[in-house]
Amino acid sequence: MKVQKDNMERVTKMVAEEVQALKAQCDRERENAKIMKIEAERVQKERNVLAHQSALLMAEVGDDPNGRLLTVLQEVESLKRLLEEEQQNHASQIQMLEEKLEEKESNVEFEIVEEKLKLAESELEVVTQRAERAEKSVETLEGVVQTLKAKNQ
Repeated sequence: MKVQKDNMERVTKMVAEEVQALKAQCDRERENAKIMKIEAERVQKERNVLAHQSALLMAEVGDDPNGRLLTVLQEVESLKRLLEEEQQNHASQIQMLEEKLEEKESNVEFEIVEEKLKLAESELEVVTQRAERAEKSVETLEGVVQTLKAKNQ
């Protein structure tokens, strides 16, 4: 009975630790997703500014005899492409993190694990009480056996 009690306590402790670890991981992944979303928004704003600047420069390209504006415009276009790639990378990373959250860290799963933990704790308490009663019964019966042996001798 004691071994079973120890096993139940160990399992209960392991489940509780796993639940806490999963919750911590969920929090970390949510925080990472927020950071990535903020970064993607920043990149989007920067891209929009560059697109506006590019449009303004395009209007002035026709007036530039040296072609300097055309060179600047090409550089802006290159930067725009780079920013778009970064935005796509950030968006895909955010999507990946959100999918991970949905897969691993759903609240329903936590509730199920917590309910299983509560059930295991209840079962452990019942088993512990039964073991204590059984130990008391054994002690009582051993006392009766000793008394009967003493009377028979």
